Amino acid sequence: MPTPGSGRAGSAAAVPESGQELGGALGMAVLGSLGAAVYTAGMPASAPAAARETLGGALDRGPSVLDAARDAFVDAMGAVAVGAAVLMAGAAVLTFLLLRAADARGD
Repeated sequence: MPTPGSGRAGSAAAVPESGQELGGALGMAVLGSLGAAVYTAGMPASAPAAARETLGGALDRGPSVLDAARDAFVDAMGAVAVGAAVLMAGAAVLTFLLLRAADARGD
């Protein structure tokens, strides 16, 4: 990897930092949306709207709603964990393939 000149060191350092910030924001958005969708789908239609939207909305709605909300939340967290694992495995495979191709080219 070439070394940037002293006048461009700040710009070169900003590239990985920007990538990390973008990746974190996109990861939270995608995985958060997945979790919210699974949670909402796991709640019974008879549950109050506030309980179907958030776990906090189910806290004072009675034991049956709270139990359903807990189950839906656990299912949502499981889906998010599996989704994150799949994304990380895909990133690992992609990295391996790209590095292997770069090594073959002599980069």
